[in-house]
Amino acid sequence: MSTENQIPSNHVMNTIQKEIVMTQQSPNSIAVPDAAQKRRERIKKLEARLQRKKARDTVATRRERNGQLFVWGAMVECVYRTGTDHERRQLREWAKRHLTEKRHLHRSECGFARIEEENAEKAADDAQDAREAATAPQPVPERQPSVSGDSAP
Repeated sequence: MSTENQIPSNHVMNTIQKEIVMTQQSPNSIAVPDAAQKRRERIKKLEARLQRKKARDTVATRRERNGQLFVWGAMVECVYRTGTDHERRQLREWAKRHLTEKRHLHRSECGFARIEEENAEKAADDAQDAREAATAPQPVPERQPSVSGDSAP
């Protein structure tokens, strides 16, 4: 989340928190049940409002991070798909070194295997297309009648 978006959010949260404190410390704390009840209700409303605001900010932050992770994964996949053998080995070594949880390492290995399988299928398809193009009979151009009006015997 950018700092531009955080400034208004923090300002709103600070304002709400100040309102809660001011309501709790109101000098009009009379022993009248109605005033005390109103103050408690106001505090509950302000706390609920603050909680909703924090939840919205959390959702927005999580959404931004998920988008970044998705793009990061797409970039790594592109590098692995188009990389040299050395670059592929390097990515696998990094995964083994940095992904300490078995579940994450297993997922990355499955991803590497999927990409290698897709690359192999594409290479086989390209080779088959090249063979078909090489062995396909070349069309014989049809002979066009001459335009000069000479008739052929």
